[in-house]
Amino acid sequence: MDTPDIDGYYNPTKVYADPDIQEAGLWECTHMETEQPCVIKLFRPNKLNQPEVKREFEMIECLRLLNPFPKNLVQPFEIIRDPKHGKYYTMESCTTNVRKVLHSFYEVGNYPPTAEWVIKVITDVLQGLVELHKFGWFHRDIKPDNTFVKGGVFKVGDYGLVKAIRTGSSVTTAGTPDYMPPESDKYPGLIKDKSRHNWATWDIYSTGVMFAELLTGECVNYNHGKQSSYDRFPKQLWTVIKKAIQYNPEDRYQTAEEFLKAVKSIKL
Repeated sequence: MDTPDIDGYYNPTKVYADPDIQEAGLWECTHMETEQPCVIKLFRPNKLNQPEVKREFEMIECLRLLNPFPKNLVQPFEIIRDPKHGKYYTMESCTTNVRKVLHSFYEVGNYPPTAEWVIKVITDVLQGLVELHKFGWFHRDIKPDNTFVKGGVFKVGDYGLVKAIRTGSSVTTAGTPDYMPPESDKYPGLIKDKSRHNWATWDIYSTGVMFAELLTGECVNYNHGKQSSYDRFPKQLWTVIKKAIQYNPEDRYQTAEEFLKAVKSIKL
């Protein structure tokens, strides 16, 4: 792999993805002048005309304009075209992600995590989604791997599948199967009218699945899994999760704000 000394400004310190094997390259880097850490996501020249890559850069350009920047989203910094390597953008470096935190809990025999910790994660994720949805952007791949941690704050990141969905838009299947709502693939007939469909319910469903997984270790789908998995938690907590992962999108919370309000109302 050709490890970039991109523009002579960034020194790669860790490789997460090889752009010659995967869709994009991902490096932990240090800025050579400021010595500040960041992450670089790079696309080779042969990828730059792909619609999904163009969409990702357009979305990153819009995110960069937000001021103040929402604390529960991973912040992008700059977009640069490099004649040799392609085109890349830089973003803030986070300590880890929730998937890795869960693994660390397993390793020390401290699983499942406390309900208080899980509620903090979900509250932060929903606050990030509130900001995305405000601009008509939908993430479409919410899961522990894409929830990052920095300074005790949980942040929604990995914008590769984010899409601005307008009234009547067609939406292709995207995401990680365990977290995708039933209408995304198996049961598209659940979307009765694309011109009026509320696409926020896609992210709400995925967040609900993640909520259940953090508490129980199970990826619970719209069949709701086994009720016994939730016996040790207050009934109110399971009631909130169950509404988020309803089979019919019209039966779920209709906005991230509504879901967030329900989570904040939980009494442990």
